[in-house]
Amino acid sequence: MVHGTTPATRTAGRADPRGRSRHQADVLGAMVLVVVIAGIALGVSSCGPKDSGPAFEHPGATTVEELLTLRAKAVRERSAYAKFFEDPKLADALAQGTSVAGGAAAIPDWKPPYVSAIEGDKAEVVVRWVASERFPGWPEATVFVVRHVDGRWVVVDALDDTAPFPKPASSAELEGR
Repeated sequence: MVHGTTPATRTAGRADPRGRSRHQADVLGAMVLVVVIAGIALGVSSCGPKDSGPAFEHPGATTVEELLTLRAKAVRERSAYAKFFEDPKLADALAQGTSVAGGAAAIPDWKPPYVSAIEGDKAEVVVRWVASERFPGWPEATVFVVRHVDGRWVVVDALDDTAPFPKPASSAELEGR
């Protein structure tokens, strides 16, 4: 034993048997706490709804959602589709070809549509399709071009798309800022 020390004084200032000082242990503990808090915050933020917000609530996006719902239900009345198009021939075509064998829907499931770009009276609405064995070769997404006409949003074009998909438009973009 070293003169003037006891086992208690030799371990004073030590936090653990590995030889770390109390200060080192406190710093290490604080770092672990920060990592845990950051992990919890990240987990909580990722639990929130991802498919919501102004780009998903825009009238152009809700118009496309309504149109897809009719297609999924295999609605065959031309009048049901008429409000979605300027050109009545498009409504006729959809009413005639709304289902596949057995009356099943003619389209796969989809994730909520959202506006990705807007300029003047036109907007681009992205629909991300859910992959399905019933629809091999179906595109990953379709971008519907909609236009504001006579107080309503109508579909004027549709283009197939692949990932990476355009992001939802921000509130500022939707407001024209």
